[in-house]
Amino acid sequence: SSYEPPLQEQAAQLRAVADTMVALENSAVPQRRCLHALREECQELSVLVDSFRGEVLDSQDACRQAEERAHESNKEEQALQLCHDDAERLASLLRGAAGEQFDRAESLRAAAEQQLLGAQAVCDGLEHSEIHWEAGVRRVFVEEQALHDSTTARAQTLRREIHMEEQQLAAQSAESAAWRERALRSESTLCQQRGTSVAMGLRQLAEKCAQQVKSAGPPLTTSAA
Repeated sequence: SSYEPPLQEQAAQLRAVADTMVALENSAVPQRRCLHALREECQELSVLVDSFRGEVLDSQDACRQAEERAHESNKEEQALQLCHDDAERLASLLRGAAGEQFDRAESLRAAAEQQLLGAQAVCDGLEHSEIHWEAGVRRVFVEEQALHDSTTARAQTLRREIHMEEQQLAAQSAESAAWRERALRSESTLCQQRGTSVAMGLRQLAEKCAQQVKSAGPPLTTSAA
């Protein structure tokens, strides 16, 4: 009949559809397995995403804290830079002061060396003067000792001469006294014979004795050695 070919075609199509469905069902099984695995992976990924999100938040907090610390560190660095600049200025001033002190110390050392040389020259001059002075003192001492010995000898000689002169003067005085006594006796006898007074005779005798003493020269004087 005229309907059989179309029916056969439809049956063939149905069988093809059925085969396709069977094939699809057979192929859907691994797809379901893949889908299940994908769901599990998605769940794991979701957990990882949540974990990563927490880590990201923690990282953001850490970054924010790090930025704050960096800001504080920047402030501290600026403060340290200011301190460093101040220290550099102070070090520069200290280096300048140290240089001035060193120059002053060098100048003082040079002056001290000059003074030391001058003092050494003075000491040498004083030592030379001391040697010359000691030699002069020894020479003067020797001369004074010789002069003292000579003076002592001269004094002893003068003492002996004075002693001899004193003995001679004593002898002359004794002789003068004897002559005066004899003269007084003679004058008294003459006065008695002439009738003159004894007082006038004594005065005249004293004048005669004074004239004799003047004519004989001044008496000798003694000198201390």
